[in-house]
Amino acid sequence: MADATLNAITAFAMDVRKASVPRAAADRVRDVIVDTLACAVAGQDCIAATVAREVGPAGDGVLIGRSETVAAEHAAFANTAAIRYLDFNDTYPAGHPSDLIGALAAVAGTTGASGEAFHRAVAASHEVYTRFAETVLIRRPQVIDQGYGISIAATVGLSLLFGLDERRTRDAIAIAATNGVQLRASRAGQLSDYKGVATAFSARDAVFTVQLAARGMTGPAAPFEGRHGMVELLDGKAGPLGIAPFGSPPSGDWKLVGTRLKFWPVAYNIQPAIWAALDLRGRIGDWREVEALTYHTAKFLAHESGSEPEKWDPKTRETADHSLPYAVWRALVAGGVDEDAFTPEAIADPDARELMRRVTVVADDEIESRWPGEIGVRLEATLRDGTTHTIVSTNPRGHEANPLRRDDLRDKFLSLTGRRLGTERAGRAFDLAWTSADLDSVLDLFAAVTPTN
Repeated sequence: MADATLNAITAFAMDVRKASVPRAAADRVRDVIVDTLACAVAGQDCIAATVAREVGPAGDGVLIGRSETVAAEHAAFANTAAIRYLDFNDTYPAGHPSDLIGALAAVAGTTGASGEAFHRAVAASHEVYTRFAETVLIRRPQVIDQGYGISIAATVGLSLLFGLDERRTRDAIAIAATNGVQLRASRAGQLSDYKGVATAFSARDAVFTVQLAARGMTGPAAPFEGRHGMVELLDGKAGPLGIAPFGSPPSGDWKLVGTRLKFWPVAYNIQPAIWAALDLRGRIGDWREVEALTYHTAKFLAHESGSEPEKWDPKTRETADHSLPYAVWRALVAGGVDEDAFTPEAIADPDARELMRRVTVVADDEIESRWPGEIGVRLEATLRDGTTHTIVSTNPRGHEANPLRRDDLRDKFLSLTGRRLGTERAGRAFDLAWTSADLDSVLDLFAAVTPTN
């Protein structure tokens, strides 16, 4: 049988190759690339990226922020692990599409991509990811993890960079769709190192998939809508997946403009909770005045960051940056959440447990009705003297309705890259990244964020 989803994605990839990306989408892609590079540079020392570099065989795969190279699939894994480590890169409801940039960066050397070609590939990949976020990941939010979308979306961008024809692009997407399913077990309980590298495996596999398809390996004919395909896995029987139609590349409605960037290095759904806590902090003298904090929010957000005992007793960074109670504690005590929040000593602070025991997270039907277009919380705070405060926080900084501006992104870029590059060089790297679509070779972009010593 024909697979309408496979046909639509393949046709979109072919269209993007021939037409320009609309201005609004191109601007958002620029912002995402700048933001992602900063996260990758700052995440270099995470164990997953370090090990991937050490065990990777020789090759010409680009490592973001590093002068050495390894095999492209290992570079894709290391890049994506570094991008994800701080939990500070972008988000789209049900995932982090910029994780796929780790795979595209890895092949920049072998494909000889220009800045424009690289931006175009990122745009196409992001747009494909949004469709899977809305039709697969949100459809079964507690079952299938974001890596499935990354696997397929990265494959689209890689196919463009490698110049695959329509048939081989179709085969690459089909292989990725069949092979790339990930379970959300990685995000349950006390979170392990694997939580931060689930999409790194998807990025690695996407590179290998495209390498195989480029050499003639064929893929299943109907991986989404056919027998034993994704729809059957989701709904119990084969049928249409129903992804939103792609807009025409020059002028269509591109969903990637709804990609959100982070102001704080925690799960995106926690961002409005932090802003509400900061508002409360300005009204009270000391966190010990708090008797109870009740956060009302959307069902998915409550499930993700406030539904398990581990979120009230985090033992790892991976759990702490997905814990609403812990982030609220840091906001009240420190006036924000930064890297210092995730040291072992900070996470183990007994005062944190005392405050977190006073936090309750509740799914709210009214807030749910506006999610995911609007993301927000309503905080009901009761103090020991009986005083109450109700604080509503919606669409935090970085949301498409409240975007980070160029100066915000520059500040974030410098704060994340300055330690490795030095402030002056980090500033120059930001300026180059901001205009990197004009580069003759995208390798110049990666050289700009690589320390010279």
